Amino acid sequence: MFIDLKGSTQLAERLGHIAYSNLIQDCFKDLVVVHSYKAEVYQYVGDEAVLTWDLQKAIDDNNAIKAFFVFQKRLEERAVYYEEKYGTVPDFKAGMHGGIITMTEIGAIRRDIAYHGDTINTAARLQGECNRLNVKLLMSEALLTEMDLPSNYKTTLKGEMQLRGKNGMIKVFSIEEKSVQNFN
Repeated sequence: MFIDLKGSTQLAERLGHIAYSNLIQDCFKDLVVVHSYKAEVYQYVGDEAVLTWDLQKAIDDNNAIKAFFVFQKRLEERAVYYEEKYGTVPDFKAGMHGGIITMTEIGAIRRDIAYHGDTINTAARLQGECNRLNVKLLMSEALLTEMDLPSNYKTTLKGEMQLRGKNGMIKVFSIEEKSVQNFN
């Protein structure tokens, strides 16, 4: 899952580099909630985090989807804090895809572990489509078909897309958490 702060350029300009950096740090401290859903943070890149799972752990009990919405809820719970400190409540978008990745050690001057492959690229491209489609979470059909979503999630086919750098078309779905309505 590639998860990215919405409107980050405008926020950085408005807040200035130190306050913006503090905002990102606070957001990523709140990201700790995803650990309960068996997510691992592979890396942080600016205002983006890349989360990974073993595929079975991601689909078990819909951990990957729950992780995203739990993070969103955590930010909402701390809305007063964010509003008072930064004048905004951060909002994130995400792209998710599942499949095989290659993990390798790279670099000569500074060594690092890197994940490569179509799975990584597809998840990143899906996240990149969120703004255009005005959605918070996009998922490939390949991953969605592995999930057994309960009725509190709504999936909407957003179409077949040829994502940048890919030869073929893939079906893309938005995922939303349905509101709980109380009736008296």
